[in-house]
Amino acid sequence: MDKKSSNLSDISSVESDNDLDPTVLKIFDTDQEEESFSGLEHVDSATVSGLQVPNNVAKKGSNDSRRGRDITKQKSSEKEIVAKGPGKGPGMNLKGKAPLKRKKVPGTSQTGNLPEIDCMQGQGDDEHLEEPSEGYAYSMHDIFSSTDPNDNQIINADSAGIELPRIFEDQTKFSDPVTESLAQFVNNACTRKADISKFLEGKQVPSNCKSLIPPTINTEIWNCLYSNIQQRDRSLQEAQKILGLSIVPMIEMAEILKGNQIDISKFKQLLTQSIALASNAFFEINIKRRYFIRPYVSKKFQQLCSASYPIEEHLFPNDVGKRMKEINEASQINRQRPIMEIKQGQRPRLQSQGLLQRKVLESKVSFDNVNIPFQAGSLTKKLQNWQLLTEDEWILNAIKGYKIEFFKTPLQFSTPKVIDFGQDRNDIVDQEVSELLRLGAISQCEHEQGEFISNIFLVTKKGGKFRPVVNLKKLNEFIEYNHFKMENIETVLKSIKRNSYFVSFDLQNAYFSLAIHPSNRKYLKFEWNEKLYKFNCLCFGLSCAPRVFTKLMKVIFAHIRRLGISAFYYIDDSLLEADCVEKCLNQSQIITSMMSDLGFYINYEKSNLIPSTRVIYLGHLIDSVEFKVYLPDEKIEKILKACLDVITATSCGKLTIRNVAHLIGLFTSARNAVRLSALFFRFLNRDKVDALVKNNDNFDSKMSLSHEAQTEIKWWQENINIKNGKDIRPSKVSCYLETDASKSGWGATFEGVETGGRWIEQESCLHINILEIKAVYFALLSLCKDLHDTHLCIKSDNSSAVAYINNQGGSILSLFNISKLIWLWCEERNIYVTAVHVLGKLNITADYMSRHFSDSTEWKLHEKVFAKICHLYYEPDIDLFATRLNKQVLSYVSWFPEPDAVASDAFSICWSDFNPYIFPPFSMISRVLQKIQDDQ
Repeated sequence: MDKKSSNLSDISSVESDNDLDPTVLKIFDTDQEEESFSGLEHVDSATVSGLQVPNNVAKKGSNDSRRGRDITKQKSSEKEIVAKGPGKGPGMNLKGKAPLKRKKVPGTSQTGNLPEIDCMQGQGDDEHLEEPSEGYAYSMHDIFSSTDPNDNQIINADSAGIELPRIFEDQTKFSDPVTESLAQFVNNACTRKADISKFLEGKQVPSNCKSLIPPTINTEIWNCLYSNIQQRDRSLQEAQKILGLSIVPMIEMAEILKGNQIDISKFKQLLTQSIALASNAFFEINIKRRYFIRPYVSKKFQQLCSASYPIEEHLFPNDVGKRMKEINEASQINRQRPIMEIKQGQRPRLQSQGLLQRKVLESKVSFDNVNIPFQAGSLTKKLQNWQLLTEDEWILNAIKGYKIEFFKTPLQFSTPKVIDFGQDRNDIVDQEVSELLRLGAISQCEHEQGEFISNIFLVTKKGGKFRPVVNLKKLNEFIEYNHFKMENIETVLKSIKRNSYFVSFDLQNAYFSLAIHPSNRKYLKFEWNEKLYKFNCLCFGLSCAPRVFTKLMKVIFAHIRRLGISAFYYIDDSLLEADCVEKCLNQSQIITSMMSDLGFYINYEKSNLIPSTRVIYLGHLIDSVEFKVYLPDEKIEKILKACLDVITATSCGKLTIRNVAHLIGLFTSARNAVRLSALFFRFLNRDKVDALVKNNDNFDSKMSLSHEAQTEIKWWQENINIKNGKDIRPSKVSCYLETDASKSGWGATFEGVETGGRWIEQESCLHINILEIKAVYFALLSLCKDLHDTHLCIKSDNSSAVAYINNQGGSILSLFNISKLIWLWCEERNIYVTAVHVLGKLNITADYMSRHFSDSTEWKLHEKVFAKICHLYYEPDIDLFATRLNKQVLSYVSWFPEPDAVASDAFSICWSDFNPYIFPPFSMISRVLQKIQDDQ
């Protein structure tokens, strides 16, 4: 607290021999003198039916549009006072009656991840109470000064307790005024910063009233909160603590009233403390209300949320309209409805401040349709807004009622049998059918000409619930297939930026939002419990459903992106990215408002509307600070369980192709988050393909796994946690390796160093694609032995080699094996590899090195002669002058960098450390002899 403002600190220390104003003690001076105080005993509510805020104690901090909502509530051990403001409070309509429904009023827990707020600081000298000549604005003498002769009387301690009246029922504004000094004290204390440290000294909560202490957040929850959320809660705890301490003097006054004699001086002191502390808490809460509203106000008006503006009749300055007009000539904050801007000869377009910028939302989760029950086909009701968004006839016709695109009229010659799931599952189906009826997704119907009836089955959803799916396999045979593109996790990873904040959205019953044209509903029928039903909306199992919904979302997100918002979508899941919390909040409100205006419903349970640098989207945990993408623990457990199931089924001989296909699908979905993951399911996939060929594509057929496939599963079990976490995008390329191959040999250049060599006879017969990727591997071994912790770019003029390196393999086993060697070698050195294709005519140096060789170094002793020499003298452990083609010993030193050579210059190493075999060119014999002498 600001020590400069001591205007309230010594109120209790001023002389208190003046009489207490009878108005102040109205709560204790009961009109029913025959009743006696007995703790918290109940009496008729008529006792307090007339209690109101005095008309010279102004209501502070009311909401501009809802005057009279704020309630000052003080509770003592004896009586309770409810001060009611003017107008209609929440829950009342114009006739003074409670409406049937009210929107949920957002609590502080819904305000989300807001910027750090310090509401406890003073705002400068002009923010404090005015100081009188004696040093304090208002003393106890000022408050209780009165000429009423009855003020000094001993108050009977047997006054009865009072009943708390119903809040908001009284429509009267204010009661009769209280003493002006008391009113001025309360008004100033409730609207300005004050130093209450004097009142807090020695003030403690009674040991048997611990409920007055603000409850702390559980450690388990607290440790999960971001620091700014923790600080916001601390600031609320401070205000709550002051409010709790303001009740302590009331308790002490109640204790005094229990006695036969009352010390008026002590009573005044306690009452002053209670008023001062409660008023200060009232002020602090008002300031916090401003700051909590701030993130949801348009940027240009956020300055109005500052504590520097006075609190008067409303929470914001009374002339807020004028101030806003001065800022941007606006009469309201972001409350404009959709308007069309139509010029002659132009198509109608939404203004940016129209559909997408509705009123400022009071809470991140308190959106327009949060309490509105979902109804199927909701998009049709918002057709007018869709017409503002697009002129695409296909889209607009789909919104009116989607007509399934059949390439020929569906015909059904027999009706499938209804599946009996067993009693437990049948009950679940009954519940799901009832729920679909409630939503309007299905309706009971009668048989008709040309109908198509399918059976229904259940698919397990996340969380153990079930989703009813109609088996439309036969109907899908009549639906035209249209190729379309969908965004995926790779789209997101290619676009997001470091240190971004994210918000994710999930649409509630997304498919059900789109109505099916009435003429097509007869094709979406199913039977259950001897009743016939039909779907009225898009349903799961329809082969065209993903494409249809993606086309709708594409129109929406194209408009969102034109507004400069970075957002992504995949069916009913969408992700928003922004570079700061405030921007993320504002843009999320734009998106949710737009979705609501177009007829969609946000699933708030599955959405994450609190901006964060870590978000789970499409089964991946994205961390923009570390700039990595991970598999969530839940998905890791799912993969490990699937691995165990496959291994168990293999040992029991019960493994099916479907089991393996499921496991491969999980492995494939993890490739963006698990390093080297693409290298370790190729043999598993080959086994699956071979099994399908043998069993006529029957996924329920039995199969076995090769040793290589089982090794791959074991790798996942041992490494999924170790390799989890992959850079979203690698660092910039720091070095380049150029390679090439011909039928004669290979060549490479790296940072000015050139090398190459001939193929051995067996290698020269291989396909050129194999030789090209082999050239890359040889180049790495030859020129990049000392490279580590970097991003290496490989330039090759062979597209197959480039593809196999970038994709970590492919379907051709020989190419895959070499690409696997390349990646494993680089992983050991923390080298990230990228391959790019270059035109052959530009790959000059590497191409030259792959065709021109120094044959003068390729001489060697006949192998039989060499063997005899070794037998006579000793077995050498290194060949000092050799190449990959003429080496006589496994370890050798080459003339130029080579893949298997231990060094590339024999004169650069110490020969005495080895038992060398030396076969130099004749011209170098004298230099060799000198080297031998030097190393001895």
